[in-house]
Amino acid sequence: MSYLKDTARGVAWIGLFRILTRAISFGKTILLARILSPEQFGVFGVVALTLSLLEVFTETGVNTVLIQLKKNATEYINSAWVVSIVRGVVIAIGMVLGSQFVGVFFHIPESASLIALAAAIPFVRGFINPSVVNFQKELLFRKEFVFRTIIFSVDAFTSIGLTLLLKSPAGLVWGILMGAVFEMLLSHIFLNPKPKLEFKRENLSYVVHRGKWMTMSGIFDYLIQNGDNIVVGRLLGPGPLGLYQMAYQISTVPVTEISNILSKVAFPVFVKMGDDRRLLVKAYAQLVITIAAVVGMVSLTLIVLSPQFVQLILGEKWISIVPVLQILLLFAFVKSVVLSSYAFFLAIERQELLTLISLVGLFCMAISIVPLISTFGIVGAAYATLIGALFSMLPMGYYLYRERTI
Repeated sequence: MSYLKDTARGVAWIGLFRILTRAISFGKTILLARILSPEQFGVFGVVALTLSLLEVFTETGVNTVLIQLKKNATEYINSAWVVSIVRGVVIAIGMVLGSQFVGVFFHIPESASLIALAAAIPFVRGFINPSVVNFQKELLFRKEFVFRTIIFSVDAFTSIGLTLLLKSPAGLVWGILMGAVFEMLLSHIFLNPKPKLEFKRENLSYVVHRGKWMTMSGIFDYLIQNGDNIVVGRLLGPGPLGLYQMAYQISTVPVTEISNILSKVAFPVFVKMGDDRRLLVKAYAQLVITIAAVVGMVSLTLIVLSPQFVQLILGEKWISIVPVLQILLLFAFVKSVVLSSYAFFLAIERQELLTLISLVGLFCMAISIVPLISTFGIVGAAYATLIGALFSMLPMGYYLYRERTI
């Protein structure tokens, strides 16, 4: 089977999954925007920031390493599972112990109890069968579509139902937890091989060593994606944080999803191309041109129609996010182009370059965000994220040129 057929089939299935899940997510966001206030969204935003922070800082890169393996990854599954379980326990303990501190830091004490509840999420996720990577590794995109759609549906509809019932952001936390439990159970019932609580030292060493650059890159990416949220929440409070996060979600999700679909499919296909650098460079060029063209059209359309969109879909209480939304749509376009390079660098096992690209973007955002927020409020935070994304394109372009000529 040709790489072209593999890619087309993967794009079709992953694209269908993304369209379906984002349609559900879009409906979920509209309903929740009508039920919860910006302040309540801000409270949940603090919970999400805390969970994702600890997950990123303990990221092992196991899944990426397993996909990169040219040989069968079965012998590494047990070691990967042990690492995943330990990581989940560590994150859960960290969330419980740090919940009060986070509430004080953001001046939102009501977030502490939700953070403690959310500690169950990483604990459960730690027990997910690592064999889920075989969906991507073996290009089994149809099976992954079914698997992920079921899990996402449980998460989304549980979140909506419980939020309607509780009129509280706690419903969102329970929804994520139910999705994690369901994924863990399905992964052990239907996926093979089944992991065991044992590991070989050499396998563990290999996985940790290869995944360290993904950990560092993930940390910098987290700070790029959430550093603005942290500063907004700290300086401006839960109301502006809720407004900003709503704008960020609406602007980046539909745009970056296009890039995510194509990059997710391209990564394992690029890996299978092996050492044929000329073919790989040509395939990457086609990928980035496609992403830039499609994402550019979507971004421009949403920028023009954003006032009408917010007024009609979210309601009058969210109308102040329009200028933030427009700037973040530009950011999403630039970020999509940057993210397209990740599949290429991962395929040639140059994870360290992702770390450098992320670091440059983070540094540029960090030095600009506080002055911009102080001057322009949440609009300033959007400007800072755009500045970071633009500057991250410099090392990306440089290293792509170097790798192309090697």
